[in-house]
Amino acid sequence: MGKIIRELDENLVIFEPKDETKTDDDILYYLYEKLPEPLKKDISIDELDSYGERIITMRELDINVSRKIASVITPTAKKAKNSSAFSYRLFSFLLRVKISIDTILSYAYAKSLVELSDRIVNSEEDIAYNLSQYLLEELNYKSKFIQLILNTLTNKNEFKEYYKIVKKGIDKIEEGLSAKAIKDVYEKFDDMAKS
Repeated sequence: MGKIIRELDENLVIFEPKDETKTDDDILYYLYEKLPEPLKKDISIDELDSYGERIITMRELDINVSRKIASVITPTAKKAKNSSAFSYRLFSFLLRVKISIDTILSYAYAKSLVELSDRIVNSEEDIAYNLSQYLLEELNYKSKFIQLILNTLTNKNEFKEYYKIVKKGIDKIEEGLSAKAIKDVYEKFDDMAKS
């Protein structure tokens, strides 16, 4: 048995298995139909499978994204001149969320989940905010930030404002995520964050 611990939107949810022999990792699910309220608090993986489709475990998502981030952000950190700690930490986390959303989107496309893909594309900022709150609370990213950054990340309007800047920069990249491309996006972000 387990429970839904986070709704990224009404059909994209994170399931926390309890007392399940199959896995102890939280799992991202796409639900074909809305789950009845009582089942959100007590449902087995097998039951949940009948309501939707597993996308990816949250641990696998976090590991994949961490590898991508490490390869592009480290050179940016070394080369960024006159950058503020606030901007760099905020950007790094928002980049993590953006790459996570893009990874989820690629899984949705790979599984031919067109409706899910449309939902993510059309509600990206809201889904990103909900995912960020999961990362902060459940994967303990919260402990890595000072209160000033946490205030920005937990304020939905501020989060979405900064996220849109990162999203716009990342979406313009055509050659793939490279250290140079991320450095360019970061420099623009840093200038905007300072103003």
